Amino acid sequence: MKQCTFIQNLPRPRLLARRYDRTHAYSDEAPRRGRMPTLEAADRARRQDESEGVIKVDAENKTVETAAGTLPLSPVMNPNWIATAQRFTKPKESPKPQPTGRWRRLFAKNIYAQALAQPIRACALTSARLPQYFLQQFRPVLNPATQTAWWMPSELTRKTRTTSSDILVQNNSTLNVVEGRRGPASYVLAHRRVMCRGQIKPLRRSWISGRLMSPRSRDIQKLPGKRPPVWKEGMDRAVLGMMRDEVVADLLELAKAVEEEGKLFIVPVKEWADAEPVKMKGCILWWAGRQAAENGEGAETTDEDSMSPRPYTTLDVKGVYGSKLPVHNLHSILGAPHLARLRRGSAIFRDNTMAVVARVKTIPVQKKLWKIHGYVAGR
Repeated sequence: MKQCTFIQNLPRPRLLARRYDRTHAYSDEAPRRGRMPTLEAADRARRQDESEGVIKVDAENKTVETAAGTLPLSPVMNPNWIATAQRFTKPKESPKPQPTGRWRRLFAKNIYAQALAQPIRACALTSARLPQYFLQQFRPVLNPATQTAWWMPSELTRKTRTTSSDILVQNNSTLNVVEGRRGPASYVLAHRRVMCRGQIKPLRRSWISGRLMSPRSRDIQKLPGKRPPVWKEGMDRAVLGMMRDEVVADLLELAKAVEEEGKLFIVPVKEWADAEPVKMKGCILWWAGRQAAENGEGAETTDEDSMSPRPYTTLDVKGVYGSKLPVHNLHSILGAPHLARLRRGSAIFRDNTMAVVARVKTIPVQKKLWKIHGYVAGR
């Protein structure tokens, strides 16, 4: 006997990633299917219907007048019942200022773990896939005078206090980010040797701009300007200048809090041994020896002093968690002009040669210092 086989087209099972996808944003006005409306949504809908004349609620007689006639009032639409139900509702607790749990507290203090925990991004020039901390984000910025777009570091453009646009702009024209039209973001390895590839040849700069403006990007139509964005010459110097501007501004803010409010964000010390008794140590700043030029855009300083700390120098502290403290040589990190501006802006940096930066409230500054370390490494 020949067996009969029945073929049935079964629906394709949805992937778990799509079945339990919660990345889409839902509005309170249109709650999800199968979920009961909240009291706030019901009260808001009732007031809207009353204002439009669709219904008329009589809370005393517990009736509602509609186009079909007078109907009994539902408790969900009763304003007295809603007020009573919401009276003893416990409000949501505010987030605690400090993370709870031992590992969360340690993670909040560890700048290296936070850098490695950032999302992975790919460099458009080297195809290296690294955490976003080790890359620099670029977005097209429109020049309203010439209607041409340039690639500019978006993170530094939004946050920097003193821009280094004079390095890029030759005709004193201002750059403005187009509001409401954010171009596609591209990432480049945060290293000076990578960004100075198009230093001389214009064709090389066009190749860099083409790699950043990948046709695989979904936002390719959002590029501002009439022409493709331009990778300007001297981008490596501009990015380094913006990084240094941010670090100088943050250090001056910390020094101002120390001088005016008595905070212990920066503790000056005279010798290396004086840094051990300081509590909550984050890193050490060193700027002794050579005097930075007070005026002018001097050249980069060189390590002429044999006693100056080398890159990635650490200080060993025994008997404490985090026994190695990074030592930042401000001569090589900031350069002569920025170090001179730092000395002019605060008496802490003008009258001392070494200081300990506390770990509290200084995590962003320590991240920026380490990023400059990696940017100028191997020059």
